[in-house]
Amino acid sequence: VLFRSRRTSLFDRAIREVVTKDSIVLDAGTGSGILALLSARAGAKKVYAVDIAEDAAMNAQKNLDANGYGDISKVFCADLKTFDKVQIGRAHV
Repeated sequence: VLFRSRRTSLFDRAIREVVTKDSIVLDAGTGSGILALLSARAGAKKVYAVDIAEDAAMNAQKNLDANGYGDISKVFCADLKTFDKVQIGRAHV
């Protein structure tokens, strides 16, 4: 279901063009986690996702785990205005 839209396909193509095996990705406002998932599939070294909604953050982590990317991903439930970015270091993408 997550991969069916044309828009998602375009995001997937764009992400694959910029994400490398050395990329550290931050998905701000992750929602379902689709962009984080696409980044992990593209080969990112580490993927961080943040969403203010607890249910969205939980579902995003479940989606990443279910697709085999739990080991390289971390989802935070936080407000980006006050999120302690020290937790993730410097994101490249």
